[in-house]
Amino acid sequence: RVMVRVMGRVMVSVMVRVIVRVTVMVMVKVLVRVIVRVMVKVMVRVMVRVMVRVMVRVMVRVIVRVTVMVMVKVLVRVIVRVMVKVMVRVMVRVMVRVMVRVMVRVMVRV
Repeated sequence: RVMVRVMGRVMVSVMVRVIVRVTVMVMVKVLVRVIVRVMVKVMVRVMVRVMVRVMVRVMVRVIVRVTVMVMVKVLVRVIVRVMVKVMVRVMVRVMVRVMVRVMVRVMVRV
């Protein structure tokens, strides 16, 4: 009887230990899964925010570059047009002066 009681107590203590170990293992697994899910969600949110910031910076740089390029092109065209107009006016004045001188010489000779 004493042996049966001792064996029963030992069996009960072993069963309790096994149950505690199994429950702890299951709890740890569940906790790890929950923590991993939360971490993944947080990481995804952080990555999305960082990507959005980087994309916004890149877009702003590209837009600024494109606008600067377009502005420079337009300015160059305007400057070239103005220069051509001025050159044409100057050339016309010079030609008119030269023609007038030549005409005066010819008239004086005749």
